Amino acid sequence: MRRIDLNKANMTFPSGKNLTAESEPEIKPDQLQQLPGLLALARSVYETDTLQKWGRKLYRACLKRHYKHRYECSPRFHIETNNDGKQTVAWDGKIIQRMLPLNVLRQSGKGPAYIIASGPSLNEIDLNLLRRKVTISVNGSIAQFRKYGFSPSYSVIVDRDFFRNRLENVVEVLRSSTTCFFSSVGLSTLIERVPQEIVNADIRLLERIYQHYLLPSPTGEERMEWMLGQDWIFSDQSGGSRIGWSEDIEQGVFGGGTVVYAALQLASYMGFNPVYLVGVDMNTCGKQLRAYEEKDGKRPSGLDRDYEHLILPNFKLLRKYCIKSGLVVFNVSRTSRLPEDVLPRKSFEESLAS
Repeated sequence: MRRIDLNKANMTFPSGKNLTAESEPEIKPDQLQQLPGLLALARSVYETDTLQKWGRKLYRACLKRHYKHRYECSPRFHIETNNDGKQTVAWDGKIIQRMLPLNVLRQSGKGPAYIIASGPSLNEIDLNLLRRKVTISVNGSIAQFRKYGFSPSYSVIVDRDFFRNRLENVVEVLRSSTTCFFSSVGLSTLIERVPQEIVNADIRLLERIYQHYLLPSPTGEERMEWMLGQDWIFSDQSGGSRIGWSEDIEQGVFGGGTVVYAALQLASYMGFNPVYLVGVDMNTCGKQLRAYEEKDGKRPSGLDRDYEHLILPNFKLLRKYCIKSGLVVFNVSRTSRLPEDVLPRKSFEESLAS
């Protein structure tokens, strides 16, 4: 399997230009004050609370085209990957967190795993029955685990909006002693707002395809050509660059329009089989969109916007991948928008008996 060295990664774009992580010089936070020019100015401006918005804008303006995916990270934030794959997270040049590489998790699990989403039907499930099972919570479903008095085995949160607007749920995950999988934007947000919470947490970096903090990102048509050259990506080549499945999460996962899709790639990479999906309702027509939400705390959802062109095509591709690879995925949600011919159904009770 072809692998990418995150420190010396090479992406050849259709233009013929090779970009590596070294071709765009990395400016570390502790070096900014020593440098002349806009980057140093961005840092100094950003340190003034009243001018943070303008400092962030200036930082964005300094990023070159293929690093625009760092827009939402603070200029004071930095990730470094060592030769052994271990990563360090720094703020103002001070190491805040050390993270183990994802490759230690490859095929580390066996047997079934349950991915717990937060659709309203989750309220109809007795999570106590999963207390001795491998569970992967996504986003706010951690609130349901709290009701039953135990923690999930793993937790995946990669949505930018969730880190910004559901910070209390993220902190709850950090305090649960579970292994957390966060995006670089999420880590930057946590260090900026609740740095004390991540010091002793078990955190791994889970990034999306094309959005590695350390790597340049192909844009437009460049993405499809690059994607087709990677043997760890499963794609039918007809759905575009946002439709795919990653067999190697070290290199990134496809977002799929829902964090559940990222969690599925993680579960497969770790070797869990079969994988059961719980609370994957994906319906927006009811009174309640998420199991944990109160009436006054609702957040908007992109389900209707993304379902037809992003979510459904990725799950159709997953069905093809399951046939090819032997991965077994069942939807055991009480109700779900995903059709059964795309994602086979079982009852929750049947999953426990198998």
